[in-house]
Amino acid sequence: MKLSVIIPVYNVEETLSECFRSVVGSLAKDAEVILVDDGSTDSSGRMCDELASKSRADVKVVHKQNGGLSSARNAGLDIATGDYIAFVDSDDKVDTEIFNQLVDELDSNQDIDVLEFGVKYCKGEKCLKTLAFDEMVFDSPKDYWLQCNGYNHAYAWNKIFRHSLIRNVRFPDGKNFEDVWFMADVMKKTPIISTSTVVGYNYNSNSNGITANASGDDLESLLEGHLAMAKTLNVDFMDANTDKWYLKLLNIQLDVNRMKGSKPILPQHELQLAMPATFNEKIKIAILNSFGIDTLCKFNKWAKKVFSSVL
Repeated sequence: MKLSVIIPVYNVEETLSECFRSVVGSLAKDAEVILVDDGSTDSSGRMCDELASKSRADVKVVHKQNGGLSSARNAGLDIATGDYIAFVDSDDKVDTEIFNQLVDELDSNQDIDVLEFGVKYCKGEKCLKTLAFDEMVFDSPKDYWLQCNGYNHAYAWNKIFRHSLIRNVRFPDGKNFEDVWFMADVMKKTPIISTSTVVGYNYNSNSNGITANASGDDLESLLEGHLAMAKTLNVDFMDANTDKWYLKLLNIQLDVNRMKGSKPILPQHELQLAMPATFNEKIKIAILNSFGIDTLCKFNKWAKKVFSSVL
């Protein structure tokens, strides 16, 4: 069983070597690493060639014009030859032997199409929090998404995908938060999804990253991606078991409205006041249920402007 690990590279000369070495140190012999230099303007492109030439692993290097993260990942997918595909961002790293352990799990259950594993959220060498899973198998993507709270970790980089499953699936060009869109298309294939107890992806919290500096357009794309997922899973948000997901999307919708002034695209849905939520969220829920999402958006925009120092 061969694994292909795709690493998009763009101006990451400070972190690339550590990322690359961590990936190579986690792989079995029958594996390949694909470094995709997405038009870097620093020394990252040259470093890709040097790392490949000095490594005993099977390493392919692609140099291309800058096109963004989706474009880089897609370029890697175009040449990947593994039975399974994994993605690692070049400012992150993985623990030693993690991919060997995960490939062993896939070997022992060859019905699995997507294997998700745990994450350590880090700031430098400090681990801030951990995302861990029980060992579970889901025959229904909808059950996985709602029961395992998949909407909170819709990442491409903490999963291994069967190559044949995603052979015709690509990341959307020109969109941020592309992982949600990608996962929505993956779910259309009705994969068997398994979660692993293995924790070994080290995500580097970046204050200059897209998530920390998302614009209104970026957040609107994120919201639209989640709504695309709802359509894929045939979820209409009328069931109580969608309340936590809906609350997450409601908070995104309020930010989009505040930043762009656009009308809400999230459908109206009443939430249970007794559901787990912060004090501010309970206020939002009460207004939503009593007056509707349009009024809530207007109130939120006003409150953020007037009480910005405390909200």
